[in-house]
Amino acid sequence: MAVPQVSIVIPTRDRWKRLYRTLFGVLEQHRVQVEVVVVDDGDTEQTQRGVAALGDPRVALVPNRERGVSNARNLGIERAQGDWIAFLDDDDLWSPDKLHRQCEAATSAGAVFAYTDAVPVDDQLRVLPGSLPRPPPAEDVRARLILSNAVPAGCSNVLARAEVVKSVSGFDPRFAQVADWDMWLQLAAEGPAVALDEVHVAYVQHPQSMLFTEPRDPFLEFELLREKHAHLAASVGSAFSPPHYARWVATRLRRTGDRQAAVRMLLRSSLGLHRANLTNLARALALLTGGERALSRGRRLLSREAAMRPHWLDSYAAEPPGA
Repeated sequence: MAVPQVSIVIPTRDRWKRLYRTLFGVLEQHRVQVEVVVVDDGDTEQTQRGVAALGDPRVALVPNRERGVSNARNLGIERAQGDWIAFLDDDDLWSPDKLHRQCEAATSAGAVFAYTDAVPVDDQLRVLPGSLPRPPPAEDVRARLILSNAVPAGCSNVLARAEVVKSVSGFDPRFAQVADWDMWLQLAAEGPAVALDEVHVAYVQHPQSMLFTEPRDPFLEFELLREKHAHLAASVGSAFSPPHYARWVATRLRRTGDRQAAVRMLLRSSLGLHRANLTNLARALALLTGGERALSRGRRLLSREAAMRPHWLDSYAAEPPGA
């Protein structure tokens, strides 16, 4: 098998310390040739100086002039020269075998795109309580993507054939929170996927995550997504689920310590915009009363991670340089 040529698209905005740590794992990928397209959506010299100081010809910095993360990713796709395109946020981390294993699996299966398992960690790279959703079986991915954003770790997981990525409509600039979900739905409509039941992504949770800095109402995006992909939902006999979406948002809020915002999100989906959902109401009450600690302990005991930390995280510093 020829050495895969992979372009990695990384949007960033004024977060060089986080980006530096992320780039470390990208540039240490095994048995692939990488081209790294860093699209700078900010206006800071620190990122420019940092990338220049790396002195690595595989890393290109492209200005985006504050046009938003979806436009940044689309610009990266346009600039990508590899046979494969992988997406990565500027704060998440990869195992050194991620791209090789995904290329190998996708080539063998004739798949359009590939995704792996992932684990949530904090800024100190400690595994967080609970778990991310298991990667859905490839044969079920279209139906599962209608039900929820089923690919774990958002836009830091998927690798896809470049010609397919370039043939669809790209990342929709109307979206911030669900732009990746929209892209996976587009790819799933184009052909089969392949899933790796291996942890190759560390999904870093912190207060500077886009979920907490993006001012738009996440439910407005959800309604746009549901309308945009209504035909696909009908074709697989499934339906978009507001309660599932609310639980996803609330879980991310809780992991970074904003319990009140998590409660509001769960209550809103239970009693407000959508018909009553007892599961979300029970979760909101557990958060308010502290009962989620017992639930969390139970999940840790039953979880496949059970606080197991991937060994490849040991190659990363606990904090970026200068933090």
